[in-house]
Amino acid sequence: MLHPDPQVVQAILDVKRTAVGGETALVMAIESGQTKIAHLLVEAGVNVNCRPGANTPLLAAIEARDEAMMIYLEEHGAREKP
Repeated sequence: MLHPDPQVVQAILDVKRTAVGGETALVMAIESGQTKIAHLLVEAGVNVNCRPGANTPLLAAIEARDEAMMIYLEEHGAREKP
């Protein structure tokens, strides 16, 4: 991720007011264990069922073996096969 600092991501979201294009950033945050950033992006409206590359956010969490993230994403509507 270009800005792995949650404060920087929050500042960008505050200015941009939309998370359009945040799908890749969401998957990258999950893959790199950046939980706070992943939460910020989901709360800003990034589609939890997106597939910007090979993985959806949920598949990235499964591959990372991040059970808390899997639960969080499912609570926000993520499905294994969107």
